[in-house]
Amino acid sequence: MGGAHGGGLLVATDSPMHRLRAHCKVVALLLFVCAVVATPARQWWAFAVYAGFLGVVVASARVPVPVVLRRCVVEVPFVVFAVLLPFVATGERTVVAGLSLSEAGLLGAWNLLAKGTLGVVAAIILAATTTPRELLGGLDRLRLPRFLVAILGFMIRYAGVVTDDLQRMRVARESRAFRGGGVRHLRAEAAGVGSLFVRSYERGERVHQPMVARGYTGRMPSLRAERASAVEWGTAPSIEVSRLAFAYPDWRQALFGIDLHIHRGEPVALLGPNGAGKTTLVLHLNGILGSVAGGAGTGTVAVGGLALARENLIEIRRRVGLVFQDPG
Repeated sequence: MGGAHGGGLLVATDSPMHRLRAHCKVVALLLFVCAVVATPARQWWAFAVYAGFLGVVVASARVPVPVVLRRCVVEVPFVVFAVLLPFVATGERTVVAGLSLSEAGLLGAWNLLAKGTLGVVAAIILAATTTPRELLGGLDRLRLPRFLVAILGFMIRYAGVVTDDLQRMRVARESRAFRGGGVRHLRAEAAGVGSLFVRSYERGERVHQPMVARGYTGRMPSLRAERASAVEWGTAPSIEVSRLAFAYPDWRQALFGIDLHIHRGEPVALLGPNGAGKTTLVLHLNGILGSVAGGAGTGTVAVGGLALARENLIEIRRRVGLVFQDPG
């Protein structure tokens, strides 16, 4: 059994729940939540059945109970509201432990706690048994609008990136003997947050070009299609460049009639000083620059026998991988 440490506890990474398809788990979660929400608050036995079912699922997923309880901390605001509800709600009142409480408020608090806790635990099980990539693939398979899947993917990707940036900024401030937290530090803290926002925005722009270079079209790639493509094309395809010339919009000529032929498996190093046109040439190999991208250029490029043209652009970008100096 595979496992990973989570706060000192061993969390399984292989179980029947882990192996279940992501889209099936998402649908099951939605159906379960709908059933819980639709259940009248006075149907006590139904909530006991729901809780027992979740207990079986937790055991099947091999998620330690302390991990589930610790992650339930997200429910604290709802718990606080439920505790206050019997005191502030109107209607007939009853005395419990010497306290005058609203009967409707007590029922509402039970309804909120029971349904909220069941929903939170179900979501925790999904998160503990499904990786972010699997979850995005499942949402894509369920035909969620692709721009929403793309936004979720970016959010997951940049949550870690922004967290790392915040950590580096904190270390940099503390190394200069700055420790925030007070009112007089709000201006410096606000400046740091603004700088982080600008850096995140710029990073997003820098990441977009490498994503397009790898064939991104706004839709999550199919793992099955990627495997089929890898089997079909095998090793790296050959590259043919003939009389390639290119000038940037400021009329700066970067390429002057380049001829290049690279055989399958042939290692090639492209060397030259800054401004020699190395990056410009490479960006032509999958259509980021050049006439196919609407730029000013002449000559031809072919990858594995496919001419660089708009109708072949997606397939060529699958074959030509670019690793950028600053991919974000």
